[in-house]
Amino acid sequence: PERYYKSVPLPTISTTMIILSFFANFGTSMSRNIMFTLITSMTDVTKTTNNNRNTTRIKSKPEQNETNEIVYDFSWSEMQQNWVLNAYLAGLLIMTIPSGYMAYRLGPKNVAAYGGVATIIVNAFSPISAKYSLFLFIFMRFLLGAAVSTVMPSILQIVSNWVPENHRGIALATISSGSMVGNIVLNIVSSYMIQSYGWASVFYLVTILNLFWVGIWIIFVADTPDKHPWIFSDEIEYIKNNLPPRKPAKGGKQCSVKPPPYHKMIINRSVWVTIVVKMAQNFYYYIAII
Repeated sequence: PERYYKSVPLPTISTTMIILSFFANFGTSMSRNIMFTLITSMTDVTKTTNNNRNTTRIKSKPEQNETNEIVYDFSWSEMQQNWVLNAYLAGLLIMTIPSGYMAYRLGPKNVAAYGGVATIIVNAFSPISAKYSLFLFIFMRFLLGAAVSTVMPSILQIVSNWVPENHRGIALATISSGSMVGNIVLNIVSSYMIQSYGWASVFYLVTILNLFWVGIWIIFVADTPDKHPWIFSDEIEYIKNNLPPRKPAKGGKQCSVKPPPYHKMIINRSVWVTIVVKMAQNFYYYIAII
């Protein structure tokens, strides 16, 4: 068994954790970017007047009236559109760090599962909330951001617990590609579904896709190799021997990673360069898709 694990790219169950993390990132990325795709079909994005009224039509997709003008379901002002788009990012920003702490304390499997279930519920009820109240829809978008914020910290905790150090580069690259694949699929499929079934159908599609990964996640994912019901002892030993060094926690009950040097991170120039680059990348990305 030892020679076998040294000859394969990754142990079997570790590979499964990476694949499931890929699909988790795939589903949540579609939830993240769905409004940037749908808002042009829900309301007139060129509208700049302060109209607090939102009118609802039955078919939930833009139409053309007798004068060949497009009729939208909602008449949101430019400021209202900004609130709709930014509510998600606000929830994501506020809850990302607490989600990372929860993933560490409560276990990444459960935290990501709860966040995934919340994502499913919010996506499923988003079309109804949009028709009922603009304020309620904005609040739902905020909740979606908070729910999605649980997934990536949980994935990183899974990688920390499951993936040997020499395999983490390819593992993280594979998982990160799930976001890009999700965006590509969303952009291709949403245009057809909007024309055929209306913008609400895209929310339901994303709901189903998230239901798929959450269900498999709950069944197959475990916080650590020791807790997985189907893993062989040889693979557990291989993973433990190739993880970064850990020290015993207080009381000697379990092993824990050395606490991050937060002070050194905050004053480190490389960290701030990375933050600025990421901010610039996100600014360009969201400006481009809007």
